[in-house]
Amino acid sequence: MDHRLKKGDEIAPTLEKTINESAISVIIIPIFYGIDPSIVRKQEGSYKAAFEELEERFKNGMEKVLQWKAALTQHLVFVGWIQRTSGKTTLASAVFQKFAHSHFEGRSYVQDVRQRYETEGPNKLRKELLTKLFNDENAQISMDTPLVGSQVIQVRLRLKKVLIVFDDVDSSVQLETLVEGYHELAPGSRVIVTSRNKQVLVKVANGICKLEGLNDVESLKLFHLHAFGRNSYPTEYYETLSERVASYANGNPLALKALGSSLHSRSEEEWESALEKLKRVPKKEILEVLKISYEGLEDKEIKNIFLDIACFFESPFNRDYAESILDGYSSAKGDMSTLVGKSLLEISHEENDFRMHDLIRQMGRSIVSDEHEKPINRSRLFHANDVSNVLQTDARCKMNSAAFSKMCNLRFLKIYCDNIDSKKFKLYLPRRLESLVSNKLRYFEWDFYPLESLPKDFSPENLVELILHCSHLKQLENHVVKICLFQFSVSLPKLKMMGLSYSKLLTRIADLSQAPNLESINLEGCTSLFHVLSSLQNLRKLAHLNLKGCNNLIELAEVSGRRGHLDIGGYHICYPGDEIPNVFTYRSTGSSMNINLPLNWNSNDSSGVAFCIVFGRSKADDKDVFIDVEFDGHACPGGGCRVRSTISLDHVLMWAVRRWVFKCNIEKYCNSGVTEVSFQTMGLGK
Repeated sequence: MDHRLKKGDEIAPTLEKTINESAISVIIIPIFYGIDPSIVRKQEGSYKAAFEELEERFKNGMEKVLQWKAALTQHLVFVGWIQRTSGKTTLASAVFQKFAHSHFEGRSYVQDVRQRYETEGPNKLRKELLTKLFNDENAQISMDTPLVGSQVIQVRLRLKKVLIVFDDVDSSVQLETLVEGYHELAPGSRVIVTSRNKQVLVKVANGICKLEGLNDVESLKLFHLHAFGRNSYPTEYYETLSERVASYANGNPLALKALGSSLHSRSEEEWESALEKLKRVPKKEILEVLKISYEGLEDKEIKNIFLDIACFFESPFNRDYAESILDGYSSAKGDMSTLVGKSLLEISHEENDFRMHDLIRQMGRSIVSDEHEKPINRSRLFHANDVSNVLQTDARCKMNSAAFSKMCNLRFLKIYCDNIDSKKFKLYLPRRLESLVSNKLRYFEWDFYPLESLPKDFSPENLVELILHCSHLKQLENHVVKICLFQFSVSLPKLKMMGLSYSKLLTRIADLSQAPNLESINLEGCTSLFHVLSSLQNLRKLAHLNLKGCNNLIELAEVSGRRGHLDIGGYHICYPGDEIPNVFTYRSTGSSMNINLPLNWNSNDSSGVAFCIVFGRSKADDKDVFIDVEFDGHACPGGGCRVRSTISLDHVLMWAVRRWVFKCNIEKYCNSGVTEVSFQTMGLGK
């Protein structure tokens, strides 16, 4: 603090002492508002008058005044550079981060709309949008008809000021589908859309902001930053080369970053080689410019990791997840850090998440497409038409039974339906699949898998994820069962996720003890499933077990995962028995108990509260029973559970209540850290 120093005195010694004794340093960046930057930079107008006064005051210290002038000029150049180098996504993200929480009641940032609309479909994007907007209230959203224009959602949106960002929208159809009904948002709400196609925005936008490319001076500054570092300056020779290389980026910040990073610490010969390659590139072919940065990668393994990410990983993706899939490479973790250093991969909003810029992704995919004219001879297939051409025997979408018999190096297989609710899939298999010979397979996803078993030579020892939504798999003879992963006879040390949701013929999940790293099991909608064995007890890393809609389940193993989270959502599980699983913390006989609320019961990390009771009656009758939950004698709407009339004898019932339902009742009726929970039964007609 310098408020005690006398104005005009020589303050350097005292101020230096004060600074040295300070515990906190605050860097202040001036912002010049409502004024042409050139006036500040050239010290014209009021700035000219101010400096004339300073020159008069410091006649004997003109060196200081000149330093102040230079600093002001340098700052203006820096600020201008930052504004111009921001791309569409960067700018939209910065606006969202700055204003989303301070100015709006609800917020949602939907990334990579163009790509995700294709791969995931509009329903998933709308669900993500609404879930984020309503935060923990999402349980009220019915995704059977998830249109924003539905009456219930419309009413709620009119009462909540929201900020929505759609990043990288590719077509007017995408935008119209996602924003239907947004004309009735609450006053003050804002929707921001980024797109490379102006026509996408013309019909719906109140205003359009076009981001210009960098000029020659700005381009060179950005290139220098990544090629030489912040505090290094090129020699005259490298300066000349820099001007020539930077000119090929056509003012594109991404290309300048990638080119600069790829030439960092390189020899003169490598610079000359890169320049020769650029000379053969048409001036506006930005993908060809970006390829230079790929070709500058040190070894083949890093290049393969880059191409895998470009072809198969949707942005943003989790680093740990990517490393587990790419674990076949000797140094995947370090190589991914190298890709970040080369500006071919970016760290996303979340510290442990990565994203790849769409232009970089396009560049990587074009490299694979250029490997061979025929898709069957390429290293990776990622376009639906190319995959179909390789797998099908004819134009009737019928798959060749020997399609995978020669793919010895297959590591990633994904056959999916972008709208799984439609139940329409145009790939047909014969009665059997001859072979799936690769023992390198790490990711296996096949929606609507049509056969009752996997091939006999299927080798799952390197598998990290198995996703077979809506499959026709079922329990068969013992040797087939083992191959089908329902009773493992081989070690599965790498398996982390198993998803067999809506496999309605599946009746039994047996021994999982040989998959010690399993973290997530999704069996939602497996309506024929009746048996899940005691091998779950050994799955110490199991965090998610989804049994929604498994209404015929009669035997469930004790779950002893370290995190012990049982994800049963708003549905319930019912099976014969008379013991409460150990995962439930509070226990009591009778129909009520007192609960000491944990300190973090209302945090965003809490999904809600799970209930478990033993229910019995002497015989089945013609009435369903509804079990109502009460907090301190007050009914909890939305917290109960229905028991079908067919249930007799003792059954264990488990169901969950979302956090927002639990929160509303606790805040309304509980005045202390203890609440009484009681259960009441009420008969219902059929």
